[in-house]
Amino acid sequence: MQSLADGVSAEACAASSPLLLFYAAALNSIFQDRDAQKRCACETNAPNTEFDYVVIGGGSAGSVLAARLSEEPSIKVLLLERGGHEAPEARVPGFTTNNIGSAMAETIQAIPEPQNCNGTGCLLNVPSVLGGGSTINGMLYVRGSDVDFDTWAKITGDGRWSYNNVLPYFKKSEDNLDAAINRNKRHHGRGGPQKVSWESYRHPAMAPLAAAMNQLRIPFRGDINAHGQLGHSIAQSTQASSPLLTYAYSEHSNPQRDSTDPMNVVRYLALSIYTELPKTNWKVTTHCFFVKFSKVGNR
Repeated sequence: MQSLADGVSAEACAASSPLLLFYAAALNSIFQDRDAQKRCACETNAPNTEFDYVVIGGGSAGSVLAARLSEEPSIKVLLLERGGHEAPEARVPGFTTNNIGSAMAETIQAIPEPQNCNGTGCLLNVPSVLGGGSTINGMLYVRGSDVDFDTWAKITGDGRWSYNNVLPYFKKSEDNLDAAINRNKRHHGRGGPQKVSWESYRHPAMAPLAAAMNQLRIPFRGDINAHGQLGHSIAQSTQASSPLLTYAYSEHSNPQRDSTDPMNVVRYLALSIYTELPKTNWKVTTHCFFVKFSKVGNR
């Protein structure tokens, strides 16, 4: 039997349902790109190499942090990740729910609290994959509410958390491809590493649903990431075209940047996946002096 990895003939697709046609086309695209993904990875198996910084955790934050640190050419950075590379299906937006409960994301139960999940303990999805939450998320580009940021600033007493102070970083990272939205310079940016655009497909039920909410006088927000988020809206997504782009992964996967890269820097950034940390040596709560780690299955 011919596998999807080997390709699916046009005749076989024509005889199948539209849903199967979608799955076949998506998987064929994934497997064609799989070798390219492997070539991007800069995994290291040299435990004796010395590094200036060791970043623990290759999720969204850790990957970006490692990438930013390695922008300095003289600095060597090692990124450690407990999980491995993303599975092929992680690159298809419609397969998002399939990632939960897979090898890429385990489910844990939080301590029960009376005010949450009827006191039973909420189920939380914990990524265990390179890219972390950016690998298994739904790709919707929705920033937090300005009220939330201002509340965090008030609670912590740290004004850097306020919405007006974090907004420049949203804009710096963004490359919004919609001309109409880009006219709003107050809230949006161009030229950053994170592509943002509209999804090419919209379900037919979205139009009557929006009409019903308008009849209920629920305001429509043409840009949910501008001022005011209460209401209904169609969110943009973190993609330049149809395939999923894992931004944390793309930030660190290619250490030798070239003129086509938006960052245009040369860096030394090494990666170690399937890596566990049995021991760390912390002083107080802010400094770590050494990290011992082992590869899963090869201690």
